[in-house]
Amino acid sequence: MINLDKIDPEKTFICGCDVTLKDILDVLDEGITDLEIIKRLTRVGMGFCQGRYCIVTAAQVISAKTGKDMKEIKLPTSRIPIKPVKIKVIANE
Repeated sequence: MINLDKIDPEKTFICGCDVTLKDILDVLDEGITDLEIIKRLTRVGMGFCQGRYCIVTAAQVISAKTGKDMKEIKLPTSRIPIKPVKIKVIANE
């Protein structure tokens, strides 16, 4: 369990996606606890790691702040590309 009292939220990054602990806590303070909605509002899980590192950390923050068990927090669906496509194919060149 994360002890939020001993962490500076403004200086603590959830991951390399530039989302801070403060960003997550601000949304939680508004009463939003659904991780999918938090993801859309803060962009956590949308950085270079595509959520491999920060989604579980964000879920742990939700658990610590709300008292919910980790099993109660639904993780967002991963949407990875089925097959890499070159941009020139999409641009029809």
